[in-house]
Parts: sequence; structure tokens; C-alpha cells
Amino acid sequence: MSVLYGLLILAFLRNSYVTGQCTINIPGDISGLEAPVILVKNGNDMKLFKPEEKTTTYSQGTELLLACTGAGNRLKSNGQETAKMTCKGKQFKGNGKETLKDMSCTTIPEAVVQETKRRCMGNDYPLYEAGYKVNGKFYGSVYEICYNGKTQGGGYTHNYIYGRTWSSKFPEKPYDHYASRDSKIDAELDNLYDKETQKELFKDVKIYGKPLVDDKHYFTQGQLTPDTSIITGADKLSTYDYANIAPMFKDIYDGNVWRYENMTQELADQRQSTFEEYTGGFYTLEAEKNPPVYSSKVD
Repeated sequence: MSVLYGLLILAFLRNSYVTGQCTINIPGDISGLEAPVILVKNGNDMKLFKPEEKTTTYSQGTELLLACTGAGNRLKSNGQETAKMTCKGKQFKGNGKETLKDMSCTTIPEAVVQETKRRCMGNDYPLYEAGYKVNGKFYGSVYEICYNGKTQGGGYTHNYIYGRTWSSKFPEKPYDHYASRDSKIDAELDNLYDKETQKELFKDVKIYGKPLVDDKHYFTQGQLTPDTSIITGADKLSTYDYANIAPMFKDIYDGNVWRYENMTQELADQRQSTFEEYTGGFYTLEAEKNPPVYSSKVD
């Protein structure tokens, strides 16, 4: 896994409009971190709901499939993994009396990261999508990752900042492990980012005669697509995938990186617009005349 130094964030404006008779309101109809994943079906087409507008409207007969993804996750209302709701009159209705805002999962729905057939970085890397598997089918994407799974090196991520709903996003929640989809690797990552482990790993690497890592300067798990740009609990959790993580100096990540992220998000909010965001590393950190610095070795 190469150490990335520096970030590049580009933002573009985008707007979209949908007309109809039933509505999904944010934050009113997505009530809590455990809100289910929402799939919208119109005709034969089913897509992942994107929380881009404060009020999104749909025509009569539009169907919603609500899903609680992840092992053992269920809807509190019916104990099932999924439930259907249909636009009737001016409201989405299911088999029970619950409205959309009443629907909740037992835990935050879990995302998956899936490799696509598309390529990126000059056709060098495969492109991955973060999304959800419902009834065996993938729906996405929450964001995209240009990532080399063989060398564990990332190129960039691509996501959207929804300025019209950003102020209604759910607060960030810390997680014990980063979602590598492998519990053993999760534990290894926690150990890898431990300060004392880093000090031992980089003890022979000097920058102008001083240790690369010490008690004040060390690496943290930096998110390329930050959870602070994301609206719902499930979508936020998806940003904790290992492929979206790059080691960054903590003082830089908490300083310049945070400022750029916050500035971009607040600008999207002020303009009430959707920003398209690309985030990636400029180059691999090199220590003076030494070879490139890596936090782990790849065979």
C-alpha cells in the first residue's frame, strides 16, 4: 500500500429534476442512521435512490424496494430483509400501516465494493463501485474507486456532494475497523496504523536527519471520499472500505485536507448545487534519495 502525499479535489456543478406525485423528503423520510437502502422502480428499471434533493417526487405506481443489507440485518417492521412500497395517492404505502419514515433496519445497512469492467488511470487500473447487493444484484454507485487491488494502490475516487441536502446529513460515527471485507485484515490494519507499530516500521527512515514518524508526526487512515460529504448512514459506512483508505500524515489530514473538504462541502451547500468530486494522490512520498516509502510490503 503506497503512501499518498497530497490531494487533488475537483468540483463540477450538476443539477437534476424529477416530477411526479409521491415524495421522498430529506431528512423527514430517512429517519436515522439505520434507515434502509432505497431502490426505486419505474417500469422495468430499478435504481439506487440518490439523496440529492430535499424533496424528490415520483409518479403514481412507482415502486420502492427497501433493503437492509448485511448479514443478519432485518427491517424492524416485518423482520425481513426487504419490503415493497408503492406510490398510491400522495404517499408510498406497503402492506402495513408504516410510512416510509417509519422504516428502519436493526443495524446500518452494509455496502460492498465491486470491480467493474471499466478501466481508469490510462487503462492501468480497474474501476470499482461502492454500492449494495440486494437479492443478489448490485445497485450503485455511492462512489467510484480507481484502485489497483493487486498492489493495493489507489488512483482516485469519484463521488458527489449533494449541496441541497448536505446540511441535513447524519453526523459521522466512528467505527472500530475499516471494512476490508476480511476480519483478519481489519485487525492487521488496526495494528498497522498503531503509532508504536509505525515508529518501529519507519525507525530507519529519516527526513533531514529526523525520524519520518514520531509521537507528533504519524500516519492516519485518510478517506479519499470522505464520510463528511455523504448524507445517509449506510452511504457513510460505505466510505470505510479499505480501498477508499490511504495513509496520510495526521497533522496534514486534520489540517489542510480537512479544510479543503470542508470548504468544498460548504460551497456546495451555499450554492445549493451538486458538486462532482475527484480525490486522489499526486505522487508517492519519497524520503530524500531513498526508495519510495511504503507502509506495507506487497509480494
